[in-house]
Amino acid sequence: MLIMKHKEIVFFILLFTGCTSGNQSSEEKVDESLQEKISITEDQMIEMGLEIGYLQKVNISQGVEVNGYLDTPPQYKANVSSIISGRIVDIHFLAGDYVLKGQEVVRLESPDFLRLQQIYIEARGELRYLENEYQRQKKLSQSNVSAKKIFLQAERDYQSKIAEFNALGNQLKMLDIDPENLQSDQLSPIVRLSAPINGYISEIYTLIGEFINEEDEVFRMVNPQHLHAELNVFEKDILKIKKDQKVEIRLSQMKDSIMTGRVFLVGRELDDETRSVNVHVHIPDNDQLLVGMYVEARILTFEEEVYVIPNDALMIEERGASIFLVSSQQNNIYGFKKVPVKIGTEKDGKTQVYLGEDLTDSSKIAISGVYYLSSNE
Repeated sequence: MLIMKHKEIVFFILLFTGCTSGNQSSEEKVDESLQEKISITEDQMIEMGLEIGYLQKVNISQGVEVNGYLDTPPQYKANVSSIISGRIVDIHFLAGDYVLKGQEVVRLESPDFLRLQQIYIEARGELRYLENEYQRQKKLSQSNVSAKKIFLQAERDYQSKIAEFNALGNQLKMLDIDPENLQSDQLSPIVRLSAPINGYISEIYTLIGEFINEEDEVFRMVNPQHLHAELNVFEKDILKIKKDQKVEIRLSQMKDSIMTGRVFLVGRELDDETRSVNVHVHIPDNDQLLVGMYVEARILTFEEEVYVIPNDALMIEERGASIFLVSSQQNNIYGFKKVPVKIGTEKDGKTQVYLGEDLTDSSKIAISGVYYLSSNE
């Protein structure tokens, strides 16, 4: 394989341009840019696998590697239980179904609920009687017809029954019954458990025919509309984390796919056991994501745009790094000049280089086969 030095290339070009006369004035001048240390034809470049390219502009970053899980804010999750015991008689949805706030999900039959309504109706009748008695004793007391003591007793009984009546009414409201419209011929043992939020039913913990007690969890709901990543950052790294920093997130199920989020909140309390702090990260909406998914993440603490070249474009020697610039090109003949270059970090087969007097953002360089050029310096 032949690589021509600068003296040899002059002779080659003279022949190539067909100069046959010995008269100096009729000869074409050779481009001075070809008077380089190393020159090579395009065919020779193909033969030795030498390629030419440009600098690439990329982002480099430093970050903190963390892990965590996907979650929703507390106001977008709900655990639903009954405030009264009873037997499950109907379940309208399955886990995974979407329901709207206020939709009935589970129905149960409760003797205690029936008894509560009965007590409320009775209390309403007693309250009317005590109110009339209170008003009667009040008039008598004002007329000094009856003793003050009797009036005070009537007042106490009336106020006590008001409190009891209101408490019973509030209990009925908690069970989705309007107490003001409740009539003695409308009593029912059926209790309806409704969805407290819009969202998906994630779990159902009961079966038809099962008896549940007060406060037993019946079903769970979640609304993934405001899904976020909850990351655990260890104590040694927490001071590097700031609001609005960029976060690269990978799911364990899709490690080749990267989501981009932003730090929204940094916790203010260190966990005594794990020595870590929770960091809340906002992420784009994605219907495929599920609450509880495990994630791996990288919180970027430093980011900068730099120029890089392939590692194969570098010559690393004792005196430092260098590259081969394309300094001239004429008639399919390329001239190369070896120049020193300042390098930075290396990642994924590429190395950061710094621009200088010889190296600009538009420079053409040899990106492979540089050792062939070096051996013919």
